[in-house]
Amino acid sequence: MSIDYVKHLQRQLGFIGRSCQLYDQGFEDEAIRVATTIRVLIHDTRNSTSLLQHLDKKNISVLSQSSSLILGGETFFLNMGIIQSGKFVPNFNGGPLNKQIPLDNWWNQIAFILDDSLRLTKRDIVLVASNKDGGTHVDSSIPAAYEELIKFGNEPTITTPQGNTYDGAKTVNAHFTALRQMGHELLNSPELIGICNKA
Repeated sequence: MSIDYVKHLQRQLGFIGRSCQLYDQGFEDEAIRVATTIRVLIHDTRNSTSLLQHLDKKNISVLSQSSSLILGGETFFLNMGIIQSGKFVPNFNGGPLNKQIPLDNWWNQIAFILDDSLRLTKRDIVLVASNKDGGTHVDSSIPAAYEELIKFGNEPTITTPQGNTYDGAKTVNAHFTALRQMGHELLNSPELIGICNKA
């Protein structure tokens, strides 16, 4: 049987797009569906092959607007989200971090640094959301760093090395924000979208 992998890619990107639209309408847990679809696109194991591997396109570059920075002992999230009306929300504008990077670098990019021992990559967030937090399975064992993103509800004051202080944002369910941002980045990656247009 011949499988049209490009058609499957179009379908998967459609899933991400529709889940992102629902997220923006207030259904923020649609971010878990975004995670599941990203896993289908990118994640390879001994027992399963990602869609992009089937297409021989794991060497593409994708949009990254994501970084994180420690200022004055507090974590400041750059472009995984922004502070808006006292809430940590996805950042779709990009700013100076608007760049195309190799897919593997994007997948393994650090998204959150909660402290020296609690760090999460985009890969970590996607796989826990899809494998343990209801994407395809529900598991009672959730990694500590991911659990921190779910309940991270304090509002830290950020102090820069220059002594300036900024009020932080309420970041409960920061994993949803991160997944929505990842969906935005993939949907705005010319090389990825270009594969669909060559069908």
